[in-house]
Amino acid sequence: MKKSLIIMFVFLLVLTPVVFAFEINIKTLPNHRVSLFVRNAGQLTTLESFHKDTGTGELSISSSVSSSEVDLLVQLKQDGVRLINHKFEAVSTSEPIDLYLMLNDIKIGFDEPVVEEPLPEPVEEVVEEVVEALVEEVVEEATQESVDEDGGENWEAIKNFFKSKTFYYILGGIGVVLLLFVIFFVLKLVFKNRGAKELQFNASHFDEDIDEAERRIDIARRQLEELKSKKTKIKDAKERLKRDERELAKLERLEKKS
Repeated sequence: MKKSLIIMFVFLLVLTPVVFAFEINIKTLPNHRVSLFVRNAGQLTTLESFHKDTGTGELSISSSVSSSEVDLLVQLKQDGVRLINHKFEAVSTSEPIDLYLMLNDIKIGFDEPVVEEPLPEPVEEVVEEVVEALVEEVVEEATQESVDEDGGENWEAIKNFFKSKTFYYILGGIGVVLLLFVIFFVLKLVFKNRGAKELQFNASHFDEDIDEAERRIDIARRQLEELKSKKTKIKDAKERLKRDERELAKLERLEKKS
Protein backbone atom coordinates (compact mmCIF):
# COMPACT_ATOMS: atom_id res chain seq x y z
CA MET A 1 0.00 0.00 0.00
CA LYS A 2 2.76 2.45 0.92
CA LYS A 3 4.69 1.52 -2.22
CA SER A 4 1.62 2.26 -4.36
CA LEU A 5 1.14 5.65 -2.69
CA ILE A 6 4.80 6.54 -3.29
CA ILE A 7 4.56 5.55 -6.98
CA MET A 8 1.34 7.58 -7.33
CA PHE A 9 2.96 10.62 -5.66
CA VAL A 10 6.03 10.45 -7.94
CA PHE A 11 3.78 10.09 -11.00
CA LEU A 12 1.70 13.12 -10.01
CA LEU A 13 4.86 15.10 -9.28
CA VAL A 14 6.25 14.38 -12.76
CA LEU A 15 2.89 14.85 -14.47
CA THR A 16 2.00 18.17 -12.78
CA PRO A 17 4.14 20.38 -15.09
CA VAL A 18 2.53 18.76 -18.12
CA VAL A 19 -0.99 19.45 -16.83
CA PHE A 20 -0.31 23.14 -16.26
CA ALA A 21 1.95 23.55 -19.32
CA PHE A 22 1.14 26.01 -22.10
CA GLU A 23 2.68 26.15 -25.54
CA ILE A 24 4.71 28.99 -27.05
CA ASN A 25 5.05 28.79 -30.83
CA ILE A 26 7.72 30.96 -32.43
CA LYS A 27 8.21 31.93 -36.06
CA THR A 28 11.48 33.71 -36.73
CA LEU A 29 14.63 33.71 -38.84
CA PRO A 30 16.24 30.30 -39.48
CA ASN A 31 19.67 29.30 -38.18
CA HIS A 32 19.63 31.76 -35.29
CA ARG A 33 19.64 31.44 -31.49
CA VAL A 34 16.54 32.40 -29.49
CA SER A 35 16.32 32.97 -25.72
CA LEU A 36 12.95 33.10 -23.95
CA PHE A 37 12.41 34.23 -20.33
CA VAL A 38 9.04 33.60 -18.62
CA ARG A 39 7.88 35.75 -15.67
CA ASN A 40 4.73 36.45 -13.75
CA ALA A 41 3.00 39.50 -15.21
CA GLY A 42 4.39 42.73 -13.77
CA GLN A 43 7.18 41.02 -11.79
CA LEU A 44 10.94 40.87 -12.30
CA THR A 45 11.71 37.34 -11.12
CA THR A 46 12.41 34.88 -13.96
CA LEU A 47 10.43 31.64 -13.52
CA GLU A 48 11.71 29.78 -16.58
CA SER A 49 14.22 30.40 -19.34
CA PHE A 50 14.77 28.61 -22.65
CA HIS A 51 17.67 28.88 -25.10
CA LYS A 52 17.24 27.12 -28.44
CA ASP A 53 18.42 27.14 -32.04
CA THR A 54 15.71 28.29 -34.45
CA GLY A 55 16.53 25.62 -37.04
CA THR A 56 14.17 26.15 -39.98
CA GLY A 57 12.65 29.21 -38.29
CA GLU A 58 9.71 27.51 -36.52
CA LEU A 59 9.91 26.05 -33.02
CA SER A 60 7.65 25.26 -30.11
CA ILE A 61 8.41 25.64 -26.41
CA SER A 62 6.39 24.12 -23.54
CA SER A 63 6.26 26.12 -20.27
CA SER A 64 5.12 24.74 -16.92
CA VAL A 65 4.34 28.15 -15.35
CA SER A 66 0.80 28.06 -13.86
CA SER A 67 0.07 31.82 -13.96
CA SER A 68 -2.90 33.05 -15.98
CA GLU A 69 -0.82 35.92 -17.40
CA VAL A 70 2.92 36.13 -17.97
CA ASP A 71 5.55 38.52 -19.29
CA LEU A 72 7.75 37.11 -22.05
CA LEU A 73 11.24 38.46 -22.73
CA VAL A 74 12.56 37.30 -26.11
CA GLN A 75 16.02 37.70 -27.55
CA LEU A 76 17.24 36.68 -31.01
CA LYS A 77 20.96 36.34 -31.68
CA GLN A 78 23.30 35.32 -34.47
CA ASP A 79 26.95 34.59 -33.76
CA GLY A 80 26.60 36.27 -30.36
CA VAL A 81 25.21 39.52 -31.86
CA ARG A 82 21.82 40.57 -30.44
CA LEU A 83 19.35 41.30 -33.24
CA ILE A 84 16.03 41.40 -31.36
CA ASN A 85 15.37 42.16 -27.69
CA HIS A 86 11.65 42.53 -26.99
CA LYS A 87 9.26 42.19 -24.05
CA PHE A 88 5.64 41.02 -24.37
CA GLU A 89 3.64 42.07 -21.29
CA ALA A 90 0.55 40.49 -19.65
CA VAL A 91 0.18 37.65 -22.19
CA SER A 92 -2.68 35.21 -21.45
CA THR A 93 -1.74 31.54 -21.03
CA SER A 94 -5.27 30.21 -21.54
CA GLU A 95 -4.39 29.23 -25.13
CA PRO A 96 -1.16 28.62 -27.08
CA ILE A 97 0.93 31.77 -27.58
CA ASP A 98 2.15 32.51 -31.11
CA LEU A 99 5.17 34.84 -31.33
CA TYR A 100 6.17 36.32 -34.70
CA LEU A 101 9.78 37.59 -34.53
CA MET A 102 11.20 39.30 -37.60
CA LEU A 103 13.65 42.19 -37.78
CA ASN A 104 10.96 44.61 -39.00
CA ASP A 105 7.89 42.93 -37.50
CA ILE A 106 7.48 41.72 -33.91
CA LYS A 107 3.99 40.71 -32.73
CA ILE A 108 1.78 38.10 -31.11
CA GLY A 109 -0.02 35.93 -33.68
CA PHE A 110 0.86 34.61 -37.11
CA ASP A 111 -0.29 35.97 -40.45
CA GLU A 112 -1.16 32.40 -41.37
CA PRO A 113 -2.63 29.79 -39.01
CA VAL A 114 -0.25 27.20 -37.73
CA VAL A 115 -0.92 24.08 -39.82
CA GLU A 116 0.43 21.53 -37.41
CA GLU A 117 -0.18 21.69 -33.69
CA PRO A 118 2.78 20.42 -31.65
CA LEU A 119 2.09 17.08 -30.06
CA PRO A 120 2.38 16.75 -26.31
CA GLU A 121 5.84 15.64 -25.40
CA PRO A 122 6.32 12.45 -23.39
CA VAL A 123 7.00 12.76 -19.71
CA GLU A 124 10.64 11.70 -20.21
CA GLU A 125 11.18 14.41 -22.82
CA VAL A 126 9.57 17.00 -20.53
CA VAL A 127 11.94 16.03 -17.71
CA GLU A 128 14.92 16.21 -20.07
CA GLU A 129 13.66 19.59 -21.32
CA VAL A 130 13.43 20.95 -17.77
CA VAL A 131 16.94 19.66 -16.91
CA GLU A 132 18.34 21.16 -20.13
CA ALA A 133 16.65 24.49 -19.37
CA LEU A 134 18.09 24.55 -15.83
CA VAL A 135 21.60 23.74 -17.10
CA GLU A 136 21.38 26.45 -19.76
CA GLU A 137 20.10 28.96 -17.17
CA VAL A 138 23.09 28.19 -14.89
CA VAL A 139 25.46 28.64 -17.83
CA GLU A 140 23.64 31.85 -18.74
CA GLU A 141 24.10 33.24 -15.22
CA ALA A 142 27.75 32.11 -15.08
CA THR A 143 28.55 34.00 -18.29
CA GLN A 144 26.47 37.00 -17.10
CA GLU A 145 24.35 37.06 -20.26
CA SER A 146 21.29 39.00 -19.13
CA VAL A 147 18.38 40.07 -21.34
CA ASP A 148 16.40 41.92 -18.68
CA GLU A 149 15.84 45.29 -20.35
CA ASP A 150 14.20 46.61 -17.16
CA GLY A 151 17.29 45.80 -15.10
CA GLY A 152 15.56 43.29 -12.79
CA GLU A 153 18.27 40.64 -12.83
CA ASN A 154 20.97 43.29 -12.66
CA TRP A 155 19.18 44.76 -9.65
CA GLU A 156 19.25 41.38 -7.89
CA ALA A 157 22.99 41.13 -8.60
CA ILE A 158 23.49 44.66 -7.28
CA LYS A 159 21.57 43.86 -4.07
CA ASN A 160 23.67 40.72 -3.54
CA PHE A 161 26.82 42.77 -4.12
CA PHE A 162 25.79 45.31 -1.48
CA LYS A 163 25.28 42.44 0.99
CA SER A 164 28.68 40.87 0.26
CA LYS A 165 31.95 41.42 2.13
CA THR A 166 33.53 42.80 -1.03
CA PHE A 167 31.24 45.83 -0.86
CA TYR A 168 32.32 46.55 2.73
CA TYR A 169 35.98 46.11 1.80
CA ILE A 170 35.56 48.60 -1.06
CA LEU A 171 33.64 50.97 1.24
CA GLY A 172 36.41 50.73 3.84
CA GLY A 173 39.05 51.38 1.18
CA ILE A 174 37.18 54.47 0.01
CA GLY A 175 36.93 55.66 3.62
CA VAL A 176 40.69 55.23 4.12
CA VAL A 177 41.42 57.14 0.90
CA LEU A 178 39.08 59.96 1.96
CA LEU A 179 40.71 60.07 5.41
CA LEU A 180 44.19 60.30 3.87
CA PHE A 181 42.97 63.02 1.54
CA VAL A 182 41.57 65.04 4.49
CA ILE A 183 44.83 64.61 6.44
CA PHE A 184 46.87 65.70 3.42
CA PHE A 185 44.62 68.72 2.88
CA VAL A 186 44.85 69.77 6.57
CA LEU A 187 48.65 69.39 6.62
CA LYS A 188 48.96 71.34 3.39
CA LEU A 189 46.79 74.12 4.86
CA VAL A 190 48.83 74.18 8.09
CA PHE A 191 52.16 74.40 6.24
CA LYS A 192 50.74 77.03 3.93
CA ASN A 193 49.60 79.19 6.87
CA ARG A 194 52.94 78.70 8.63
CA GLY A 195 54.83 79.73 5.50
CA ALA A 196 52.60 82.80 5.12
CA LYS A 197 53.29 83.80 8.75
CA GLU A 198 57.03 83.31 8.30
CA LEU A 199 56.93 85.34 5.09
CA GLN A 200 54.97 88.07 6.86
CA PHE A 201 57.46 88.03 9.76
CA ASN A 202 60.43 88.25 7.38
CA ALA A 203 58.71 91.02 5.43
CA SER A 204 58.21 93.07 8.61
CA HIS A 205 61.91 92.66 9.46
CA PHE A 206 62.81 93.62 5.91
CA ASP A 207 60.73 96.80 6.22
CA GLU A 208 62.52 97.64 9.47
CA ASP A 209 65.91 97.14 7.78
CA ILE A 210 64.83 99.42 4.93
CA ASP A 211 63.75 102.12 7.38
CA GLU A 212 67.04 101.82 9.24
CA ALA A 213 69.03 102.07 6.01
CA GLU A 214 67.03 105.12 4.90
CA ARG A 215 67.65 106.74 8.31
CA ARG A 216 71.39 106.11 8.02
CA ILE A 217 71.43 107.44 4.46
CA ASP A 218 69.65 110.61 5.66
CA ILE A 219 72.20 111.06 8.47
CA ALA A 220 75.05 110.56 6.02
CA ARG A 221 73.50 113.05 3.61
CA ARG A 222 73.19 115.65 6.39
CA GLN A 223 76.77 115.06 7.45
CA LEU A 224 77.90 115.42 3.85
CA GLU A 225 76.01 118.67 3.50
CA GLU A 226 77.58 119.90 6.75
CA LEU A 227 81.02 118.99 5.42
CA LYS A 228 80.29 120.79 2.16
CA SER A 229 79.11 123.82 4.15
CA LYS A 230 82.25 123.76 6.28
CA LYS A 231 84.44 123.47 3.18
CA THR A 232 82.67 126.47 1.64
CA LYS A 233 83.17 128.45 4.84
CA ILE A 234 86.87 127.54 4.92
CA LYS A 235 87.28 128.59 1.31
CA ASP A 236 85.52 131.88 1.99
CA ALA A 237 87.68 132.45 5.09
CA LYS A 238 90.84 131.79 3.03
CA GLU A 239 89.73 134.24 0.36
CA ARG A 240 88.95 136.88 3.01
CA LEU A 241 92.34 136.17 4.55
CA LYS A 242 94.08 136.69 1.19
CA ARG A 243 92.19 139.93 0.62
CA ASP A 244 93.10 141.13 4.08
CA GLU A 245 96.73 140.21 3.46
CA ARG A 246 96.76 142.10 0.19
CA GLU A 247 95.11 145.07 1.85
CA LEU A 248 97.61 144.93 4.70
CA ALA A 249 100.54 144.81 2.26
CA LYS A 250 99.15 147.80 0.36
CA LEU A 251 98.80 149.76 3.58
CA GLU A 252 102.36 148.90 4.60
CA ARG A 253 103.71 150.12 1.25
CA LEU A 254 101.83 153.42 1.58
CA GLU A 255 103.13 153.83 5.07
CA LYS A 256 106.74 153.37 3.92
CA LYS A 257 106.31 155.94 1.18
CA SER A 258 105.00 158.50 3.57
